[in-house]
Amino acid sequence: MARAKYILDQYEKGLISSAELAALDVEEAKLAMDAAKEKLDAAKARLDAAIKSVENAE
Repeated sequence: MARAKYILDQYEKGLISSAELAALDVEEAKLAMDAAKEKLDAAKARLDAAIKSVENAE
């Protein structure tokens, strides 16, 4: 949150352009997508392990 406020302050002061602001937004979105993908991959691994455990129990 502090980073977002700092960037917005820089934009309002004219120290960064709207294109730079957009580029930062894209970068932040990419990082969020990467983090979500890691969580999804971990959840899939847990699901696969649970399925295998159930299959082995049968």
